[in-house]
Amino acid sequence: GSESILRSNARLIQSLPIDKSKVISPTEYEQDSPNDFEALRDFDVIFFDNYSPKKLPPSGNFVCINSVPEGLKIKPVIQDGEPVVMDDATVLDWKREHPMLKAVSLRKLYSEHQLKLDVPPEDEVLVDGMLGPMMVLHREDRRMFLIIPFDVVRGTWPTQRSFPAFWVNAVQFMA
Repeated sequence: GSESILRSNARLIQSLPIDKSKVISPTEYEQDSPNDFEALRDFDVIFFDNYSPKKLPPSGNFVCINSVPEGLKIKPVIQDGEPVVMDDATVLDWKREHPMLKAVSLRKLYSEHQLKLDVPPEDEVLVDGMLGPMMVLHREDRRMFLIIPFDVVRGTWPTQRSFPAFWVNAVQFMA
């Protein structure tokens, strides 16, 4: 499969089983929106890294890192006009049997900050954190989203063996 990555970290991209990737800026992404995101049709998975798009392609698979696209049933909790950000996020438990989390230990995962999410009851919480969901699988219309409400590089995860293993599993599952 081929994937599109928006503003993502080079080490992460290099560790993935990707045939073709392309990094585009949020501005470039938004410029493609009037054409129904035709430029992104060839990609199996689109990553939004610290960027919450206002518009989405009509179908596709999306990994949202420290972001939640606008207009979905899953939302960031808003207080005084700003998303609620919680500090010192750690993992409580995870769905070990899920294909994305097979042979992945998240016991020692720590993130400096985490967005507080309003998760619809039909969504699948893959990772529960002490402060709330840390990984959610969300399906809406003809789209699938992996919502990771924290910046994956701002914490301990990139230094752990589970980090590359998770991303390999995630890309295979999402594609």
